[in-house]
Amino acid sequence: MPYDPNNVFAVIAQYIVDNVLAKITPAHMRLVLAQVVADARQQLSDRFEALTTNQVKGALFRVPTILLVNGQPTIDTALIPVRSRILGMDARATNGTDAATAGAGVKVDPMDFRLIYSSTGPIDALVDELPTTTATVKARWVRTSGTEEERILSYPVLQLEDQDYVKGEVVQHTFAALVPPVTRLLEWREASVGFQHPVPTGLDDDPIYKPFAPLTAPIYDDTALKARVSAVEGALPAKADLVGGKVPAAQLPAGQNLANTDALAEGAANKYFTDARAQAALASALAGKMPLDVHTTLNYSPTIVLDFNAANVRSITLSGNLEFLATLNKADTKSKVVRVIADGTNRTMLFPSAWRWTNNSKPSSLAATKFAILTLWCFGANEADVVATWSPE
Repeated sequence: MPYDPNNVFAVIAQYIVDNVLAKITPAHMRLVLAQVVADARQQLSDRFEALTTNQVKGALFRVPTILLVNGQPTIDTALIPVRSRILGMDARATNGTDAATAGAGVKVDPMDFRLIYSSTGPIDALVDELPTTTATVKARWVRTSGTEEERILSYPVLQLEDQDYVKGEVVQHTFAALVPPVTRLLEWREASVGFQHPVPTGLDDDPIYKPFAPLTAPIYDDTALKARVSAVEGALPAKADLVGGKVPAAQLPAGQNLANTDALAEGAANKYFTDARAQAALASALAGKMPLDVHTTLNYSPTIVLDFNAANVRSITLSGNLEFLATLNKADTKSKVVRVIADGTNRTMLFPSAWRWTNNSKPSSLAATKFAILTLWCFGANEADVVATWSPE
């Protein structure tokens, strides 16, 4: 039951009404002492019942909402007693939005913060949680939840002049020369010296600054996550018990006389593929994406453009002179073979000037009624990456 100080007074009034006659016995005193002890225990129990982490110095402190300062979320430090503002403590906004938005009925995930040392910090924080501690340092809240970018932007910006820093202090800096610019956290290796500071290099061997990873929250209340997972699991249908990798007939729609999923007709409703169906689907998908090892005939034209994505074995019979123009779809490892056949007349030949030829085999003509094999190998995306060989009859 709740503690009531009147209980002990009632016992005293009952047994120690008047000491004039010296009628107070040891038994009376034991009864009074027992009541005092019982009341003390009840009072202590009641206090523990109502105890929260907000009443434990240095423990997680919960506030209802965030405070927006210059558009950045932070903890409203005014809600935390001065003696409970401890360097390194964690705080949580149980509704990770501002008070006005929360007042409109909006409820979002919690937002976590930590109180860290900062020479430019607006908060005076005790250096530890000991009852006798009075020493304070400057501090500020930084985020320990949210995306990496959100956590980084909660740190103070590095000032390159007129600001002193201590060893271990963490700041954010934007490397504007990168495209796009990148913002990273840096930790001072030693205390700063002088009023001007070097520009960070961003390298691990920077003698002044070293990379620092954004802090993360040490705890996470996964109640909401568990509820969401349970809701998803409840919405999922019971899984099929596979037999030999196939759904058995007992778990297929009734009335279709199917032995297993292999017997399902292929169609929009059937998302199951046998090995044969999968191989056929793969062959169909790749058909238009790679050369085919088939022989096809090119119709004669005075100029020819070879496509490395088309069939890679070709024949062409000349009825006039021929010029090969720049090729299409060049890429490493692609190849092509062309049989060139001359009619009853000597024919001149022209090729892209960037092609490289083996054995100085670049031709200028093909004799009447003769044929030659033109072999092309591609080693890159440029015309100069094409290596050609001419093998005449």
